[in-house]
Amino acid sequence: MSQSEEIRTIRGVKDVLPKDQAKWRYAIKEFETLADIFGFYKINIPAIEYLDLFDRSIGTETDIVSKELFVVNQKSGTTDKLMALRPEFTAGIVRAYNQNGLKQLPQPLRLYTYGPVFRYDRPQKGRYREHNQLDMEILGTNSAADDAWVIYLGWTLLKRLGIENVVVQINSLGSKTNQQEYIKKLHKYFAPHKKELSETDQRRLELNPMRILDSKDEGIKKLIEDAPQSIDHLDKESKEFFFNLLSYLDDYKVTYNLNPQIVRGLDYYTHTAFEFTCENSSGQQDSIGGGGRYDGLSELIGGGKTGGVGMGIGLERVIQLLKNKPPAEFDSKGQTEIFIIHLSKRGRKKAQDILEQLHEANFATLHAPDRPSLRAQLKKADRLKAKYSVIIGETEAKGNNCILRDMKSGIQEDIQYSDLLSTLTDRLRNGRSARHVRNA
Repeated sequence: MSQSEEIRTIRGVKDVLPKDQAKWRYAIKEFETLADIFGFYKINIPAIEYLDLFDRSIGTETDIVSKELFVVNQKSGTTDKLMALRPEFTAGIVRAYNQNGLKQLPQPLRLYTYGPVFRYDRPQKGRYREHNQLDMEILGTNSAADDAWVIYLGWTLLKRLGIENVVVQINSLGSKTNQQEYIKKLHKYFAPHKKELSETDQRRLELNPMRILDSKDEGIKKLIEDAPQSIDHLDKESKEFFFNLLSYLDDYKVTYNLNPQIVRGLDYYTHTAFEFTCENSSGQQDSIGGGGRYDGLSELIGGGKTGGVGMGIGLERVIQLLKNKPPAEFDSKGQTEIFIIHLSKRGRKKAQDILEQLHEANFATLHAPDRPSLRAQLKKADRLKAKYSVIIGETEAKGNNCILRDMKSGIQEDIQYSDLLSTLTDRLRNGRSARHVRNA
């Protein structure tokens, strides 16, 4: 690349510009509020882990590990283990749970987080090589009630965000023993059709035929639809677990669809597998997120036996689907509420005192320390969409008052310096107008 050539973003990543931030804040705030309400605790984990964590948990032959993992280049001659950027949150959270003794806390332990994950995927609408997920996990549980609780939280979040026609596509993969028997049935079913399968699906046939059910090859759609279903190969205990889960979802009035093709692309899933979908403009179901139960994951990465269930929701996908405009409190973030104008050297110190006072009270406040003309400063306040300007002329600088200007109406009033904070709090935080204040 020549020095004169403009440097742009890497393919498959994107900038989130200021005009889009209100929706991001809105979605994240709703998620955090619901997580608190549902009894989840915040956890942050590193974006980089040892590669072995994902090899063991997700599976070396899954598409995520074999095709989509960002492996970090090591310095020449290093003997350190290979590292990779996280492609999902679950494995890292279970690692943190084991490493930090979180099993000693009251169980089950509900954890949530959000942030970027990385997959070297084919970029397409709503999917990026660096994308963001909202993640929820419940660890130390063997109860179907907790599977339902995770699904109910995700369902409630999408409803509160105004995303329409959401359906939970749900399936049971059964226990690992059930899966072994089911895999044999699928291999027997797909083997005579091997020549019809793509190279990728032929490899899946030999390694884990369940993954063929998740194939995007339209040419074998009918073949997949007629394949044996996992729910028909569940033992008594697994069936009881699944029916209990569906009963809880009925109680929560969650709309779901039994879908035998939901297997998820990770090796660690047992029993529950689900996705949140909504109908797109073509009448097809687009995935917003999903998850499932992973009772053997902790043991795969060297921890003790610990049941768990979790899910991830794609934040970029949610932002695309937002129908409700974020409330005004989110739209106004980053905008100036108050602009301070001073017209003399004497007024500069007073302006600085007011600025500090308003910042301590969490008002979005700016000023022009270089002191251009009154007209120029008012124009600047107007461009910033400030609601009020505080004007300090020579008279105000000498006294204990200031001028408060309503930038929308242009009305100005003389305010005692000691009353400025309470007046602005009444008008900008409590919704009281100047008329209400005067008549109080």
